[in-house]
Amino acid sequence: MLEGNFIAADSTSKRYSDDKLDLIGIAIQFDNYDIFKKHYIKTKKDICKEYSLDIPYHVIKFQDLQKRAPSYNLSEILGHLVKELLKNSSIKEIHACKTFWTEKFTSPRKDKKEFSGIDFADKILSQYYTLVVTWRMYKTEDRTTMYPYHPKKVLIDDFTGDLTECWKFVGKQYELSIVPHGDITYPPISLCDLLASCIRIEGIIDKKEIYNFLKENSFKDTYVTSEFVGCDNPDAKAIIPKLPYPMRTENHYPHPIIFIYKGKLDKQYQHRIENSVFFRKVLEYAENLRGCATFFDEELHTKILKSNDLFICIDDKSKEDIEEILFLNGKSDIGILSTEEFLRKEDFL
Repeated sequence: MLEGNFIAADSTSKRYSDDKLDLIGIAIQFDNYDIFKKHYIKTKKDICKEYSLDIPYHVIKFQDLQKRAPSYNLSEILGHLVKELLKNSSIKEIHACKTFWTEKFTSPRKDKKEFSGIDFADKILSQYYTLVVTWRMYKTEDRTTMYPYHPKKVLIDDFTGDLTECWKFVGKQYELSIVPHGDITYPPISLCDLLASCIRIEGIIDKKEIYNFLKENSFKDTYVTSEFVGCDNPDAKAIIPKLPYPMRTENHYPHPIIFIYKGKLDKQYQHRIENSVFFRKVLEYAENLRGCATFFDEELHTKILKSNDLFICIDDKSKEDIEEILFLNGKSDIGILSTEEFLRKEDFL
C-alpha cells in the first residue's frame, strides 16, 4: 500500500471564542514511506533528547508533547520538531485548508436537528475535516497546470460522519487506507497532526501566512498550496451531509487489523489502555505490518474480519467470547493472544 507516492492527512480545530472556531487541515504527499519514517524516528529522538523529554514511543501526536513538555516551552518544542520533520526530500507537496463556518445546518437524520454555524463546525464538520482537506488537495484550481501529478493512494486518520459529496469523490478517486489512531501509528499522519497543531498554537491565521510558513520551512522544490473554504465557496455544499447514513470508514481499515478486546469496555477502562505503553506497542506492531489497531466492536467489525487479523484479549473471559464470535462467523483461523502472550511474542517484556 505504501510503495511509491501517497497522501497523508489529519486536522485539528482552534476555538477563539463562543462564536468563532477555525478548522485546520493538512494533507501531504510523500514519495517514499521508508525514507520519511527513518527521518521521523531520528528527528523525534533528537528533539526529545535536546529538550529532555521522556516519550517512549516512536510515533507521537501533539497531545503527547502537551502532556510531557513544560508548558512554557511547548510552542518552541513543537515548532522545532515540525520544522525539522519538514526537512526531508520525500515530502513533495503540502496543502493546508482552513474553514470558518457561519451558516446554520439542519441534520438529514430523522430528528432534523438544527445547528448554528459554529456548532456545525465544532460538533459535526470537525469530525471529518481530515476528509475535507484530502478532497481539497485534489480540487485546488491549479492542480492540472501547476502540479498535474497526483497519487492514487491515501493514508489518513480515522473520522466519523454522514455521507457527503466530498466522501463520494474521495472514495472513487483514491485507494483508501483509513487508520484508527493513525496520528500515533504512522509517521506521515503524525506530521500532519503536528503541523496542523503548530499552525493552531502559533496563531497563524490567514491562508497567506500559512503558505509563507510552509514555504519557508520546507524544501525549495516542495509544492505548497493554502486555501480558505467557507460557506461562500462554490464547492462548499460538497462538505455538508446530505444523507442520514454513516461513511463506514471501517471498511477501509488496512489489514492486518490488531483488535484489542475486553468485552464491554467502559470509557474509563478504555482510556487506561489507550494511555499505556502496551497500547503504543500494539500500534507499533501494527505499523510494522502496514496494518492498524483498534478496540473490537462486534457490531462494526465482525463483517470486516480477515484471516491475517489478530485479537489481543485482556482476560480469560474476553478470550472465550472472541473464540465463540469467530466460530459463529467462520473465522476460527484468526489468531488470539493474551496481553502477556503478545508482549512476550514481540520481546516487549
